[in-house]
Amino acid sequence: MSDNLHHRDLWEWAADLLRDPRLFPHMVFDAQRLSKFDGKTFVRFIDEPFTADTFWNVQSQLPPGGKPLAFVLYADKTRLSSFGTARGYPVVARLVNLPADIHNGQGVGSGNIDIFVVGTDALTQVKEDRDHAGKPNWVNFKNAVWHESLSKILSSLASKSHTGQWFECLDNIQRWFFPIILILSADYEEQCVMSLIRGIKCLWPCPVCLVPHDQLLNTLKCYPCWTSAQLQEVLKAARDEATAEEKEEKLKEYGLRDIANAFSTMMCTDVHNALLWDQLHFNGGLYRDHLWAELQKFIVSLGRAKVAQIDKNYEAFPRWRNLRHLAQVMNISFADGGVYKDISKMVVHAAHAILTEDDCPRGYLLLRCTRLFLEVDAYAALEVHTTSGKCVFAITGSAPAPAPPLFRSPLSLQLSAPAPVFTLPSALAPALTPTPAPVVAFVVKQKYSWCYTNVTTCSSFYSLGKGKKMCDMKVKEPGNRLVPSPLAK
Repeated sequence: MSDNLHHRDLWEWAADLLRDPRLFPHMVFDAQRLSKFDGKTFVRFIDEPFTADTFWNVQSQLPPGGKPLAFVLYADKTRLSSFGTARGYPVVARLVNLPADIHNGQGVGSGNIDIFVVGTDALTQVKEDRDHAGKPNWVNFKNAVWHESLSKILSSLASKSHTGQWFECLDNIQRWFFPIILILSADYEEQCVMSLIRGIKCLWPCPVCLVPHDQLLNTLKCYPCWTSAQLQEVLKAARDEATAEEKEEKLKEYGLRDIANAFSTMMCTDVHNALLWDQLHFNGGLYRDHLWAELQKFIVSLGRAKVAQIDKNYEAFPRWRNLRHLAQVMNISFADGGVYKDISKMVVHAAHAILTEDDCPRGYLLLRCTRLFLEVDAYAALEVHTTSGKCVFAITGSAPAPAPPLFRSPLSLQLSAPAPVFTLPSALAPALTPTPAPVVAFVVKQKYSWCYTNVTTCSSFYSLGKGKKMCDMKVKEPGNRLVPSPLAK
């Protein structure tokens, strides 16, 4: 079996942008921390990736004079035609040294032009073999193909990320660039492939943090994050086992796969830290494939007249700036995430008189669930967040201290009663010391921004529409002093 890989050289592509007179004046090569005076004090705000903590922390690790050349990679398998037989696995790269309105916009410098396609037919999305589908060896093979393909794409950056690369930019100044992968944007399936965990059924199903599989719905706990160093330690320990069966049991214990991770070749790139939630997958995945698909079933079950009424309601919706005026929405089956985002914005108004509590009780409950989804989505679309605000919801518990090296004492983190104690396997258990019951706060400040975090998965909201990072979790310590959480990006 052979797989095709078609891609552009990432370094050459970035070099073209660094020489482009239309783009270079907008580029930022140093981390920034920005503040705004609110009448009483200066409040830090984050509105670009290079104003966030991760960019700052990466540059702090570089030699004096080193400049991060930061990439975002978006990956998702997709259909290449409306009839669904042609499928591929596009990987889109963007340079976040450019402002978000450029690298997430249309035209030069955006990912819409500079596309790296991992395959055209089978490529890294290996065709399923019914004789082997679902078997561990077959799943491992598909993951290995994906990472081998990605290693080819990253090959022009890997060595430069360790030693740096001097480059003369458009202004005739030599700069010492260190390529990094700052953000990986993907849905859950692709995040499992990128981080090489075994998915939702394994003992540790989150690709970002170490939440046990039986605690996914418990938001009263704060869990430590995965690191690439931990993954390498576990793989080393598993490979040292005497038999293949013992190695497999060790890997199952931690929910990992025995595959070389392509991101491990990049310095200052931690795949678990780079993985981020994004709004496009929220609309294109959760809404399209689940909420909207189920709503359609309930509407169809009410008869043709109700289906026709839904289409008429959408067509009668007032025209609005940046909102598609859709027709025959019940027949739409092949569209991008932006179309489904617009469908979601109008669905409550179009369906509330059709999916009533009397005519369709289950559809009515699903419509209420969709309304709550839309509230979260609206907050996630905001583009700026700050380091202070009004606490509108809080939970209490114990927050972990910074993690020392692996293979120390097992972790036992006690939250405030009646939350139970959880224990990690020794290889995943840095010696963490609980701190005095801080408050994990979900923060909102209308004038500037809102802050939200998913404690269960430790994932941050990231809007593909404008490329602004959406959230920042805070830990309120005794003395009412707000400090960045270990989970905040």
